[in-house]
Amino acid sequence: MNFQNLAVVERYTKYLEAAVGKGDKAASLIRAKSFRDRLTKSKEIEKSRMKKIMEYLRHALLNIVTCFPSYDSMPIFYKRLMEETIDKDVIKQYLSMVDWSAKKITELHGDVRKKIQREQEVSKISTLRRSFVGRINSIMKKLDKQLVFLEKARKIMRKYPAVKTGLFTICIAGFPNAGKSTLLSKITTAKPEIKAYAFTTKILNIGYFEHKHQKVQVIDTPGTLNRPEKMNMIEKQAYLAMKYLSDLIVFVFDPIDDLKKQEKLLEKIREYDKEIIVYMSKADMIDEVPGKLSSCLADANALVNSVKQNIDSL
Repeated sequence: MNFQNLAVVERYTKYLEAAVGKGDKAASLIRAKSFRDRLTKSKEIEKSRMKKIMEYLRHALLNIVTCFPSYDSMPIFYKRLMEETIDKDVIKQYLSMVDWSAKKITELHGDVRKKIQREQEVSKISTLRRSFVGRINSIMKKLDKQLVFLEKARKIMRKYPAVKTGLFTICIAGFPNAGKSTLLSKITTAKPEIKAYAFTTKILNIGYFEHKHQKVQVIDTPGTLNRPEKMNMIEKQAYLAMKYLSDLIVFVFDPIDDLKKQEKLLEKIREYDKEIIVYMSKADMIDEVPGKLSSCLADANALVNSVKQNIDSL
């Protein structure tokens, strides 16, 4: 899923200003035409104005409702991510209120259009139009809190990673600066940012390769520390990716870093009940492989072959 194209949710005043502006343009077009009498012309001007106002606001509000993805139809990864970042029940409630407002504005327009059609005094037609605009202004003003909240939610959702939940997925896990991004660049066509200090990865870097005409997704999870109760947002994304997206996890050991802490993280990841391949990075930077890592794969090509074997067996 991709949340980058969610439409901006504006303040209520911006929608009103745009709607009134379009209404004025529509009224001007009708005003330039000739009619048999003043009453008929006044009716047509105001009907055209109010129709354009209604159509603009209805479209704008319904566009907000339809643009936001439905929680119930989301893959479990995104459901859990939303639960970690936004109050999903409030979103549902507020979208329902936006939808109701669109319907109410449409209903008001239908009522006032009938009244204008029956009216026989020019002065009262303007009064009906002002009443219509006033009631719409009231409806939109009451939505301001909801619109502000939905815009904040949209900005949060735009930062969700664009993962393909239907693909066979490999997550690369390990400590910060362990060499996960380097490994991703070796086994896929991805070009992640790679620097020689911890916490370079600020997002879920994603790459792909093909095996037997099957596209395989590889996710480089940011340096996940063994501190579930203190995870920041990107670490939560990494945790959710490993738990709900991964079919296979490649755990990267850094032979230069604290092995006991890395082993503790590996044991935590084993709780996800996933197939795990253990890989040792930076083999060229050490003189002797620590005994604990003697059984680890240390060559990227050997890792790829092991990964493909696991794909075939799963």
